[in-house]
Parts: sequence; structure tokens; C-alpha cells
Amino acid sequence: MNYDKLLNATTRLGYILLENGAETYRVEESMMRIFGAYGIVDADVFVIPTMIIVSITPPGLPTITQQKRVHSRGTNLYKVQQANSLCRQACRILPTTEDLERDIAAIDHSPAYPALLQFFAYGLAAFAFALFFQGSFSDALWAGLCGIMIKGIFIKMGQWHANPFFINVVASAAVTAVAMGSLALGLCADSDKVTIGAIMLLVPGVALTNFMRDTIAADYVSGLTKLLEAILIGTGIALGTYISMTVFIALTGV
Repeated sequence: MNYDKLLNATTRLGYILLENGAETYRVEESMMRIFGAYGIVDADVFVIPTMIIVSITPPGLPTITQQKRVHSRGTNLYKVQQANSLCRQACRILPTTEDLERDIAAIDHSPAYPALLQFFAYGLAAFAFALFFQGSFSDALWAGLCGIMIKGIFIKMGQWHANPFFINVVASAAVTAVAMGSLALGLCADSDKVTIGAIMLLVPGVALTNFMRDTIAADYVSGLTKLLEAILIGTGIALGTYISMTVFIALTGV
């Protein structure tokens, strides 16, 4: 058994889970289960949202340690589900480290949803939220257009490696400007409904959920980190909306 390859593969699997929105306890438990299945009883895994640190002591061999920095995080529950399935399969059939590395690489390089489908999903979600908050059909249509615009902003600013805080500032400011402009032109009935419907796409629901789950699981460092992330995102949304409204009112007097 090549324990170096096993450590690399398992750390990579944990990285995929953490990078795509899995909770801290899920990452740690998945990695520990794999080590246990391969006969490594003495293993320690420490995970926070930005770092994975792993130490294993194979039978009769010195301790091996690896750490991996997580630079970006998103939400791709399809990859999380694939990684979970691979973990269960690996614990059951104990594949070779080469096969394990190949399967992990296949998950890591699995294609994302087509861009057109992502744009459609963002627009549809914003459209539905606007209707949910009792907006008119025209409000919902403009909210859907704003949702598509948000996805475009995410893609463009992601290419520039922009900070999530500034991405949310720009996205919320753009949404508010479009909503107030459409109201001023008489194209929608209520700019608030348009704004709220689109901004719901920016609300950090996953971060808040993981904060509560990590805190309940006594992963306090991870929980507080997720809470701070949610607070910063919320602040960015409020700041972008405020700036856009202030500038629009100053220019138009409305």
C-alpha cells in the first residue's frame, strides 16, 4: 500500500467536498472513514473553510502530514453527492490508490452545467421570488432579467478573481439600478419587488445553514467563519443597494 498516494487522494477528495459547499463535519468524517477502511487507525483531520490539515500514522511507519489551502468555495451539490458516493464505494470495495485517484480526478473535472442552463436557472429563480413576494408579472419579468444579469456579473468578476464581498456590492448595485430605472420608465409596478426578487439570489443561505450545522456539531471555528462570511455578504448586498439608490435619487430626484 502506497500511503503517500492514499493521503494525497483522500485530501483531494476532502478538498472537492469543501470547495463545493460541504459541511466541515462531512469533510472530516468522509476522510476518516477512508483512512479507517484502509487500516489506518491513527489519523487526524482538521478542517476549516480555508484549510485542510491531515496527519496519518500507517502501521509500522512514521507519521505523514499534508495540508491543503482552499482558495475558493462555491456550491455544487452534484459534486458533493458524487464525492460522498465515491467515499462509500471506496470503504466498501477498497480500490487501489491508482483507481481511487482516477475516480477523484473524474469528479474534479466533471463538467459544470451548461452556461445557458445556469443563466436560465438564475432568471427563473428571480422571477419566482418576485412573484412569491407578491410582485406583478411585469415585476417578475424584470426580476428575471436582473437574475440573468447577476449570473453574468458572477462569471465576469470571477474571471478577475474578485473578492466575493465586492462581487455582491456590484451585483446588488446593478440590480437596484435596473429596478429603479424600470420603474422610472413605467415598465414595472414596484421596484422593491424587482429588487427583492433578484437579491434573493445573493442571500448567503448555504453559509448560514452550514454555520448552524457546524456550530451544533461543535466545529466552532468553522461555524464562526461561515457566520462572518454570511455577515460580509449581507453587508455587501446592503451597501451596493444603498449606493445605487442614493446615486439614482441624487440624479433623478425621484
